Amino acid sequence: MLTFFKSPLGVDFGTGSLKIIQMQGKAVKVAAVVELDDHRLDPDALGRQLDAHIMGLGLRGRKAVVNTPGSHTFIRTVMFPRMPGKELKEALMWEVKRQIPYPLENAIMDYVTTESGNQVAVTFAASEKHYAEGHIEPLRVAGLDVVAVDINPLCIMRTLQHSTAGNVVVIDIGALSTEIHIIKNGVLRITRTVGTGGERIRKRLQLDGMSEADAQKQLREGSKETLSAPLSELSLELFRSIDYYKVHFKEMTINEIILTGGPSMNPAVKSFFAETFGLPVSVNDPFAGLRLADEGMRPLGPLFSIAVGLARRSS
Repeated sequence: MLTFFKSPLGVDFGTGSLKIIQMQGKAVKVAAVVELDDHRLDPDALGRQLDAHIMGLGLRGRKAVVNTPGSHTFIRTVMFPRMPGKELKEALMWEVKRQIPYPLENAIMDYVTTESGNQVAVTFAASEKHYAEGHIEPLRVAGLDVVAVDINPLCIMRTLQHSTAGNVVVIDIGALSTEIHIIKNGVLRITRTVGTGGERIRKRLQLDGMSEADAQKQLREGSKETLSAPLSELSLELFRSIDYYKVHFKEMTINEIILTGGPSMNPAVKSFFAETFGLPVSVNDPFAGLRLADEGMRPLGPLFSIAVGLARRSS
């Protein structure tokens, strides 16, 4: 059994950067971004790099809750009738064995339950042990004590500022990939990872003759017209995900799109998705309702959705 701490670190360990949040109640004591060098295949070198940055953040304690990326995590939500906890766990284990593509003894698995009418929605996540352990090894080298691992969609759901009634699509645009999560009435129903992220959008702009620096600037500040072509690949994947969801779950409508991740800080990205899908689109603000020790970090809120959700797991 893991012990929860009053001021845990929420550590979003992405491919391009590490986002760290330390909270105490409704106060964000530390919010930091550490850009990562290309040391992904060398945990010791990456760990030493992280340690050098972390030492200067003034953190209180080294207990950490960390995420595992969707590309290496098997996530499903299964509906069960209400039943005693022991029977529910036995039914879930049978379902997990049936669905995951590797033996259960080779997996790290956890689950959460949500009551939904006369049923129970069980969201489970499984990852192969060797990958999960390799993912957090650089953090251990950096001196962090990883006490829990969580999945991105549940972290983001903890930071949403309004009731997610109806069918809501959350688009988390990362450096190398984008995760698409569809939620209905607060229950995660499907999640999907696609290989289009900020780096691919930037490279698409460079194919049009921009320098790397100009393309990066356009990703942050460019107009909807400039970004429409690079974003069209991502919108196609979103159309496919929504079509699959509607057919598989027999749903008719999507009520809202919520954006998060670095590129979503550009207002043109929000405008593009609103125009393309004809739906209400908002940008998640995980800092809403929180006090920041450094108010200069507030505009960077969409970068921290996962890290804040990790910290809130134990706060």
